[in-house]
Amino acid sequence: MKTIRPLALGGVLLAAALTLTGCGASSTAPADLSFDLDTGSFTFDAVEGADVYSVGVSKELNDVTGEALTAINGASEVTKADGETVYVWSEQTGSASSIADSDGDGTVNGTVIFRAFSSSAVEVGDILTTAQLPVGHYVLQAAAASNDKVPNPESSRYEFVVPGTLQAPEGFSAQITDAGTIEVYVSGDYLLSALTVTGLPTKLVVEVEDEGGVVDTLELEDFSYTNTVLGPNKAYNFTNTVLTGTTSLDASTTYTATVTAVGDGDQILDASAPVSFATTTASIGIASPLEVTASSTAGSYAIAVTLGADGVYELTASLNDVVVARESGSYAGEAQADSTLTFTTDATDADAAVLDGVQLSVQDSNGSLNLIGSGVQFNGTEFEFAAPSMFGPR
Repeated sequence: MKTIRPLALGGVLLAAALTLTGCGASSTAPADLSFDLDTGSFTFDAVEGADVYSVGVSKELNDVTGEALTAINGASEVTKADGETVYVWSEQTGSASSIADSDGDGTVNGTVIFRAFSSSAVEVGDILTTAQLPVGHYVLQAAAASNDKVPNPESSRYEFVVPGTLQAPEGFSAQITDAGTIEVYVSGDYLLSALTVTGLPTKLVVEVEDEGGVVDTLELEDFSYTNTVLGPNKAYNFTNTVLTGTTSLDASTTYTATVTAVGDGDQILDASAPVSFATTTASIGIASPLEVTASSTAGSYAIAVTLGADGVYELTASLNDVVVARESGSYAGEAQADSTLTFTTDATDADAAVLDGVQLSVQDSNGSLNLIGSGVQFNGTEFEFAAPSMFGPR
């Protein structure tokens, strides 16, 4: 279970930030705001003339992302208790609304309801405990609702950190371009998961190495996106998914690369993962490919199988549209409807042969032949071959 600690400055808890509306004016921000990180409960002093209050909790964004997202209403600026101005994400992590000083004792009490991110535009996410919150920095804001007695209510702030290790940035691929520089393809799946589920890093750093050490370094701090609603679901398209190096590289040299999700240097720890390079294995060049569809996706990977009339096959595994592995061999059986094919692998780039010994059936679906089967493994990820649905390929 995560241990959640509030931010402190010089040993003093950062609690409510009270901002005056003008010289000599009384603040309308609720005073004495406190928050229990274990239970999600809060208390603060009632504001004179206020009827109801609302509380919201949002996660902080780095400055580059925050500034970029303000242009599409994806972030807003808030001033923290220590005077620092930060950006917070527009999708609230937790909230409590229509809270009142129901017993008239001058204190408002309530509990923040935290929810998991929902990709649905019409349904909310599941309720979370504070121990289930993604790692990151959070800002809680409490304010009275506007009325004729409190026309311009101000908010109080409370900041806290959920410590832990960031999600490893897997699913990144790279290739050396014709210009001799590296292009790294950022996983949109990773960015979406980091934004909505596991916690965003302060930045991503890619280090490219040869046998002598690091030869190029690429960084990404702008995790901005455009957001659309497709039917009942929300879709995120990230702005920066290709990083281009500046060092001239030798295409004949073997390079490796590591991508690191960088934490805050304190309570949020870094996480790293290898970058998959485009394979240097040449295609076997199937002369007479059969019209049999065989493709599948799982996570960030897509695999496809091409069958030749002469009984050979080639499998490609792609990551962000970059072919990172090839496999070739032969198959036994007739590639026709209601038959079964058995595969034998001759060569593979994968950690272990993908199709060696695997049996897949051939089925006719609306006039198209498709390979059907499950339990196919590529580098630890399982794939299922199925007929394309009416909503598009699987």
